[in-house]
Amino acid sequence: TGSHFQIRCGAMRLSDGDVLSLVTALDVYFGRCVIEGRKPKIPCELDLSENEISDVGVAVIFNWCMENNIILSCLKLYRNEISDDGALWIAQYILKTEFPLHELHLSHNRISSKGCEAIFNAITKNENYPRRASSKNARTISKNLNSNSSKFVPLWLRLEYNRISKIREIAQNCNLRVKITGARHELDHKEVQITNN
Repeated sequence: TGSHFQIRCGAMRLSDGDVLSLVTALDVYFGRCVIEGRKPKIPCELDLSENEISDVGVAVIFNWCMENNIILSCLKLYRNEISDDGALWIAQYILKTEFPLHELHLSHNRISSKGCEAIFNAITKNENYPRRASSKNARTISKNLNSNSSKFVPLWLRLEYNRISKIREIAQNCNLRVKITGARHELDHKEVQITNN
């Protein structure tokens, strides 16, 4: 379509029930987007940061994305109530998506090393990571859908203030090479940059 949707619902005190209401409303809106009898791939940035969303809400979000051809370029879920079950849903999306995330913000949640490992494994197993840049504006996924560019761009992944220990060892166990610069962990094999304090 060429359109890039931005859905901003940060700091609205949304619960899991509110997330269900949100995706129901989005179903109506995106249901109108039909081309030749099919739903097109819809590039989207989704900000649900600073809410009260748990693993149940994360399951709702990713079920909706996978059922509706939603291509997430940026997902902000920081400062919520997400634990390892939510991280497993995120990992499942990462594993299955044809178009890699550009940014994934998961800081200030309850994700442990187990959830972190699931996300890292998904990145390693998805051949579409690292993603290729399509233009100077790396956030514009709609231009990336048919790109043949050879420049690789890392996934920006924020995991600070969770319950993750030994992130470097987890990355190495998942075949992601780690180069640490200050508080930022840069995983250069699969082009992932991680901030984890």
